[in-house]
Amino acid sequence: MRRCHERAEWDILLSWLRWLAPTMQSAAQDDFRLLCQYWTDAAKHADADDEWVRIMETLLPRSYYVYTGYLLQTKRYRQWVDLQIANRIGPQNLYALELRSVEESDPSLLLPLYHQAVERSVLEKNRTSYKTAVRLLKKLHGYYTTLGRKREWETYINRLSDHFVRLRAFQEELEKGSWLP
Repeated sequence: MRRCHERAEWDILLSWLRWLAPTMQSAAQDDFRLLCQYWTDAAKHADADDEWVRIMETLLPRSYYVYTGYLLQTKRYRQWVDLQIANRIGPQNLYALELRSVEESDPSLLLPLYHQAVERSVLEKNRTSYKTAVRLLKKLHGYYTTLGRKREWETYINRLSDHFVRLRAFQEELEKGSWLP
């Protein structure tokens, strides 16, 4: 396989990779990374992009880092955001550069990611997580403002406050952040 890669014999390499695909999940970490790199290179040159995506999806969560990098590189931002939501990864746990790439393309894609993160923070039910939720709300408000969706923002923040009305400490944090009318 290494020789096929070095000689740019992409079709032969792809045949080997297809044959090895069922065993990739149990491969040693170094071998797994090498196979993923071979897949990436072969897919680019042999027009096998859709097949590569399917393989990486079947190898999740192990292929997470390779797959997310590829999604960003190929500007598949919606799929990238969906993957983060499915894995319950909040924006505070992602690289700012990645978020900025999506934001520059279409900030509306980030709304569900932030909504999920806010709700998960509030559900932790402690003062620190409430403060995290308020910081996320500030960023979320910026996206709504950029998108010109002020009315939707007001509806969202009012419903959020109403939904968690019994959480006194959260209500206090909302007031400190000037989110309540």
